[in-house]
Formats: sequence, C-alpha cells, structure tokens
Amino acid sequence: MAGEAGVVIAIETLKDFEGFDWLESPQRAHLGVNLDVGHMYLDGGAAYRPYGTIGRLVRSLGETLVHMHVHDCGPGRFDHIEVGTGWVDYDDLLRSLDEIKYQGAMVLELNPDVVSPEGIRRSQRWLKNKMWEQDREDDKRNRISSQLQDH
Repeated sequence: MAGEAGVVIAIETLKDFEGFDWLESPQRAHLGVNLDVGHMYLDGGAAYRPYGTIGRLVRSLGETLVHMHVHDCGPGRFDHIEVGTGWVDYDDLLRSLDEIKYQGAMVLELNPDVVSPEGIRRSQRWLKNKMWEQDREDDKRNRISSQLQDH
C-alpha cells in the first residue's frame, strides 16, 4: 500500500530494538528507519554496540535511514536532553551521515520539561557549529590530499 502511494514509512528505533534484518525483505521496500540517536545510547549503548560505534550503525543503514530524532542522552535525566551535553558521539555520527550522503531530516527531539527554550536554541546552534566544523575539516583534508597528489 505504501509503495502504491509513493510513501516510505519510517520505523523509529527504541533502546531495545533487535537489528535491521527486517529491512532486507523485498516486501519491506517502502520501509525505512527513523534513527532516534539518544535512544541508541540508553543502557550503555546496547542498541549500537553490535555495530561497534554509532557511525558504523549509520553506515550499515545506508539509504534505509530516512529520518532522525536528534537529542542527547546522559547521566541524571537520561533522555531527550540538550544536544552536546551527554554521551552521543556527534563527531562519528555526523561523519557517517556525510559518508552515506544522508539527505533526510534531523529533527531536534528535546524534552521541554528539562530543556528550556534557550537550551533548544543552544542545541540548534551547537549542532550547526559541529556540522560547520566538520565541513571545514573535510575541506582541509581534501586540500591536503589534493596537494599530496600534485607532488
């Protein structure tokens, strides 16, 4: 039915999901993954540990990754906290998203009972700055690589 309508249905990852084998079935061609980044870090990262890192998980998902909920996870108030204040390895995450050429949405999913409106704005700025820093590092690596090839 989703295929007939030209729709992809995204299934959200929870902390106790059991892998992505279900995506490989031909009948599942119109299903994708909504990666909830913070949920991957609950229970000591149990959800991404089979892949080694959050980046390897993202790389294994590839084009089946169609949407993301972005927040952090850390001590105290565990889930849906301000981005950049917890355990999520955003360097690895953003690098892997770049590698798979991710084009989907990254939606901030923050708990308004824990994160103030200013904290939401900080999260947005922090994430944009982190992405900008990564782009600059990629440009620098590309320039160095190009210079090495020229010699």
